Amino acid sequence: MDDADLALARPHARTWLERHGASGREPSRVLTARIAVRKRRTEREMLHLGLLCVALIAFVLVTEFASLSLVINGQDVLNVVVMGAFYLLMAALTWWGSRSQRRAERRIAASLPQRAAHGTGTGAVRVLGVPFVVASAATYVGGVAIGAVLAFGADTVTDRLIAAIFACGTAIFAVITAVVAAEEVRRGALAEDEESLAADDLLRVEDAHRVPPFPAVLAAIYAVNVTDTATIATFGGFAVVTILLWAAVYVQDTRRKLVTPDGAVTA
Repeated sequence: MDDADLALARPHARTWLERHGASGREPSRVLTARIAVRKRRTEREMLHLGLLCVALIAFVLVTEFASLSLVINGQDVLNVVVMGAFYLLMAALTWWGSRSQRRAERRIAASLPQRAAHGTGTGAVRVLGVPFVVASAATYVGGVAIGAVLAFGADTVTDRLIAAIFACGTAIFAVITAVVAAEEVRRGALAEDEESLAADDLLRVEDAHRVPPFPAVLAAIYAVNVTDTATIATFGGFAVVTILLWAAVYVQDTRRKLVTPDGAVTA
């Protein structure tokens, strides 16, 4: 990463330090480079989301004038199928963003003259935390279960298809979340001294929690597209509960303080 990219990312690195109780401390080159990688990933994700939204709007406009439809048992399910495709595309882009960040971090690690690590390692409980586990279980286990039950019990073809797409898409996001979280638990520290090791601990937690809870968003969208009152209440309640649980996870992550670890070793 060149000096121009680092200069652009340095204010964001300072903000990150201030948010974690280290105001006044100058960010190291390693931390600045890692924040730059995350900033670039966020910008790309927002760009991709914007393009997908534009594509959806264009699709709606086209269907209005071209009278496109996909009829199953007398019901037009084209919009439902398109929303399902949107859901799967978001899963694919989330996975791609995770892989691109991992590759960038490997390049940063390869440039370090020395590496620091915890003498005792990091554990799953420390990285994931109870709020994340609860939110993930409610979102993914609960989401797949709700989708499966509604897929078999809904009254209309449209509602059953919506539920089936929701269950399948949520299962895919569950796999992505589990893989990303497991990688963050197992990966080696990306640090050159105790200060960057402390930052690595916080970044490890944030990255483990980074996969967006899209099932909650999709449930809110589907709640206004289904016809059965019980299905509306189920999707709406699921969306509210999971959004609150994930908000608690992100608030806790934001309030974590930068603490220099004990037992750090360098090599």
